[in-house]
Amino acid sequence: MLMCKEKSLIKKYIRFFVCILMLSFVTAAYAEQAEENAAAMQNENNCQAPENTAVQTRNQETAEQNTPQNIAPKAPDNTEQNITDSQAGISTDEPYAEEWDLTARSNLRTFIATMGGTIQEEYLYLKDMFKEQYADVVQLLRDECVFILIPEAPRKEFEIEVIGDKLLNLKSTIAAGDSLGSLLNGWFSFPTILQFVDKSKDIYSLNSLKLNHPFSLLVDLNDKSLKKFEYEFDNTHKIILQQTGGSYEVTVEEIVYDYQLCFLQGTVSSNFYNAVINTGETGTFAIRLADIFSYDIDFAREIREGDTFSALVEKRYRDGNFNGYGRIIAARFVNNDVLYEAFLFHDSEQEGKLSYFDRTGKALQKAFLRTPVHFTRISSNFTMARKHPILGITRAHPAIDYAAPKGTPVMAVGDGTVMRAAYTGGYGHLILLKHKGGLESQYAHLSGYAKGVRNGAKVVQGQVIGYVGSTGLSTGPHLDFRIKKNGQYVNPANIIIPSKAPLGNEQMEAYLLTVHEVELLADGTKKLEEYDAQSWLDGIR
Repeated sequence: MLMCKEKSLIKKYIRFFVCILMLSFVTAAYAEQAEENAAAMQNENNCQAPENTAVQTRNQETAEQNTPQNIAPKAPDNTEQNITDSQAGISTDEPYAEEWDLTARSNLRTFIATMGGTIQEEYLYLKDMFKEQYADVVQLLRDECVFILIPEAPRKEFEIEVIGDKLLNLKSTIAAGDSLGSLLNGWFSFPTILQFVDKSKDIYSLNSLKLNHPFSLLVDLNDKSLKKFEYEFDNTHKIILQQTGGSYEVTVEEIVYDYQLCFLQGTVSSNFYNAVINTGETGTFAIRLADIFSYDIDFAREIREGDTFSALVEKRYRDGNFNGYGRIIAARFVNNDVLYEAFLFHDSEQEGKLSYFDRTGKALQKAFLRTPVHFTRISSNFTMARKHPILGITRAHPAIDYAAPKGTPVMAVGDGTVMRAAYTGGYGHLILLKHKGGLESQYAHLSGYAKGVRNGAKVVQGQVIGYVGSTGLSTGPHLDFRIKKNGQYVNPANIIIPSKAPLGNEQMEAYLLTVHEVELLADGTKKLEEYDAQSWLDGIR
């Protein structure tokens, strides 16, 4: 037993000295190459511009004569820093950096290939040895270790998770040009990859992978086979291609997050969006909060300085890193001294769905949104007599114009069917939706249409259907928004829109208990840490 420990210790010391020796060789080669290239560049400059060199020399002599010695600047001692940078391979802007990088990789391949022991021992040893001082070298070692052990792996930077002695989980993100074929062609033929795409089409189309979305490859080092491929196609679900026996199955799983409940509040000084940003939150949270109250508050016209808002919101974490927002379980908005409240609870009409209600159990959601665009200003109101800015004639303008940057998403104000999605004369790109109750909504001067929006398509309230533009008879990017009721144009600002059904009597007792719990959390009587995201409202999201 003692002899085995001594051998293990000797082996460790040998690896240590070999690592140091290899780094020394790499550093020496780098420094030598740097000197040669610097000398070559200097000689080339001397040959190309002798007159400039002479002028520079005279200027330098003059400057030395005019500079008092007692205030001459002392050159900083950068020796230690320069050595560290060289060892880390940081100076990638130099012309010789690429050549050195190739040489270093070749030497490292030879070095890693001669190492003994399990992959877990060697990988963790290298990682622990160099992570503090030589971050770039560590990344180099990690990548080369992967590509030597798993030649089938795509050439990308990976975060490596070692599982046991013979399993590696390689984590990365989708980059421009990546496809399912480019990620898996080291293991599978093109026809087989097409079969995977066909298997997954009912869950998610793998024909188009989204930029920056995470994926992982679980590889068995015994036979270099791919055990599992995971791709996160949105923030809540991932599609999995997993080896089961002699075949591969395609499944979908919900992504598991850790949730932390937070209380957020702010005051509007210029506009609502900036007020949210000033609290340290993101624009995503601003849009989420505005969506809750968008049935009662027109965020384009009715927001006032001094308005206040607060919310209890789940912040989502994964591996300790913030990863967006979960449910907003309650919110308040004071607009022009009028209090609006929203409490999340089980929907009054649809089982398994959550909706927002006021304190009395009345649904906030109505048949129509107040506005089809977020955080914009009104450039022209509904009127029956307006001088047209291009035609120069006075005629009716039964619409509200929302000025917004080109490309701003436009949402369907209610559930409906697309009756027209085409270029239509002075309206430019136009969308016409038909809703229940004899209502129609119209969206004009668009720059384009959202995917899937075409004649006959069904859309739901809040769905992005197009993007603000300036097509047709238009002087600048804006949305021309109109509503018809029974064939007649009506002012969108004045139309009375019915709400969803309120909570039933059988739901009110449980609802009022939920409201009471929320208020205890909001005022600090109950600690936020006591909140259980998995059990709150049965964990429905």
